[in-house]
Amino acid sequence: MTKVLIIKPAGWPCTLDECAPGFFVANGQLCFKSEYGRADGSSDAFNSAGEAYHSKSDELIQPVIEEWIDDE
Repeated sequence: MTKVLIIKPAGWPCTLDECAPGFFVANGQLCFKSEYGRADGSSDAFNSAGEAYHSKSDELIQPVIEEWIDDE
């Protein structure tokens, strides 16, 4: 039996500041927002390469959740 990971939208597109901590998709990449912030007040977020993710204040991102399914 093989498991398959499905990435599904969770809610509506929003800005990085409005996004809850967790995974999100931006510019075709799976990214992650930490629950921690930086000293300058910006969000601590990372792109798929593990580098700091920076967005424009009005850029919309898509929060996502993961779902494992059995591929039979």
